[in-house]
Amino acid sequence: MSDEPEQRADPPKMVRAWDPFVRIGHWTILAAFIVAYSDNHSFPQHAIMGYVIFGVVVCRFVWGFIGTKYARFTDFIYSPREIWAYTLAAFRMGEAKEYISHNPMAAMMVFTLLFMLFAISVSGMMVYSSQQMAGPLGELVPFAWMDRLELIHHTLASITAWLGVVHFVGIMWASWWHRQNYILAMITGMKPAHKRRAKRTRAADRKSPT
Repeated sequence: MSDEPEQRADPPKMVRAWDPFVRIGHWTILAAFIVAYSDNHSFPQHAIMGYVIFGVVVCRFVWGFIGTKYARFTDFIYSPREIWAYTLAAFRMGEAKEYISHNPMAAMMVFTLLFMLFAISVSGMMVYSSQQMAGPLGELVPFAWMDRLELIHHTLASITAWLGVVHFVGIMWASWWHRQNYILAMITGMKPAHKRRAKRTRAADRKSPT
């Protein structure tokens, strides 16, 4: 064994990245989508979950303009060049630039999911209007549109479910690559304030204080 004293790096500074609204909204959408998608013929449960998703998504959109620093869209809108550079680094396992807010790949997924969830909710309300002549749209949607709207609604939901799986895999990958627990961060709101770290290799792992 070496006689050299063991050197330990100071623990990284923790910052509050996600405010309570972002965290509660995130898990509420996840739970509501799972319930609605797993039993799409249950009424009124399915419709209620759809309204919950619609409400949270709309509020999240507003919060993206007036919310806390890291919740604002301006904090995770990146140029195509930065998105491309980050994506290449991720697949090549290169040097990892750290972001307090969403990284470029996660940001693209966030915007995509918000758009898809909004589209699912609106198409669901249109189906409700066409079938039952009820809901927020009342009798506005013609009955003749029902079959096509149902197909659109179910297709959007299935695509979003697969995007959710991709999102989860991406979170696991990024957690390993960046050595951060992103799921825990979305529960506690806290993330380490790393700026940049070395290439993800076994040698780097052995040198890592963690």
